[in-house]
Amino acid sequence: MKEIFQSMSKREKIMLYVLLCFLLIMGGWFGLIKPQLDGYQKNKDTIAKRNVELTELQSKLQLYQNASAQLSVQQNNHKQLTQRYYKKTSNANLSKTITTEIQNCQLTPVSLNMTSGQKQTNDQEGSEQTTLPKNITLSTVSIICDGDSKSYLKFIDQIRSRIKSTYISSFSYSVDNDSTSSVRFNTVLEIYMLNEE
Repeated sequence: MKEIFQSMSKREKIMLYVLLCFLLIMGGWFGLIKPQLDGYQKNKDTIAKRNVELTELQSKLQLYQNASAQLSVQQNNHKQLTQRYYKKTSNANLSKTITTEIQNCQLTPVSLNMTSGQKQTNDQEGSEQTTLPKNITLSTVSIICDGDSKSYLKFIDQIRSRIKSTYISSFSYSVDNDSTSSVRFNTVLEIYMLNEE
């Protein structure tokens, strides 16, 4: 081998040295540096994925740690809703409650009609109609009763204090010409009731 090397010309020796250096560089690149760079990139990608997972877990942990506070807020919201609305009851019970209040206020009931169900409402003039939420039921009560105005005002106050979320939809009265003390009151009440499920 030494003889073959010595028999080569200077130009061939230089080319052989350049080829040998090139092979060493390429061998070092593909044998040592490239696998290390690939491993480095793979580890870098793994670290990035783990950081994303860590961030997600930290946000979930924070949500979990705040869960009791959020539950408390939801319970307070539910409590406020249940205080704001009358609990769902049957038409018979509602009719009995209203009739009892009419009689307690010394009014004479003439007529009591009820309808229940969903209704579309307008929050403001010119706005679109919106349907009530599914857990809210509207009962419309049409009442005609006779009596004096003080008793009627007492009746309205009693109904408003006893049955939450009661609103007067329409009201009219007429004075009986035969009797000066008797007035016929025609009132339509809207009662919004909460269905607790």
